[in-house]
Amino acid sequence: MTTISVSNIQDHVATAITGISGGGFRRSTFPILMFGKTQQTVAHLAFSIGANATNAVSGRQRPSEGVECITQIEVRFSYRIRPLSQNDDYDNLLDKEQLIIKAMLDRTDTDLYESTHFRYINSQREISDSGEYFFSSSFFDAYHYLPIN
Repeated sequence: MTTISVSNIQDHVATAITGISGGGFRRSTFPILMFGKTQQTVAHLAFSIGANATNAVSGRQRPSEGVECITQIEVRFSYRIRPLSQNDDYDNLLDKEQLIIKAMLDRTDTDLYESTHFRYINSQREISDSGEYFFSSSFFDAYHYLPIN
């Protein structure tokens, strides 16, 4: 496996998410640390990607090979709640979440899996303070080699 930077992994994930057929997802201009903190940072089907932590796997760390790592990737998106269709919108949120998981685990996506392997960990859901949006966060481990030369 060739080396890849964490920022390139995020870009590959963003491309995979925006490419979901019928998904309607748009990458937010806000980083994940700000996404959802205020109403101005969210929109219906907006998403943000975070690389929450990168850990080296034990073993050699040669400049020619890079550092074998596991990076936790979070894909967080918002779904606007309609006042009279809250249960339906929660179901819709779950369906959109499934589309993201499916796209992230699609090993035929040669751009996404070029120098990285992904493993689904879990998903968490919450509601915004205003009650206007649901949020879904899906977590994946990305196995890759970090360049050090």
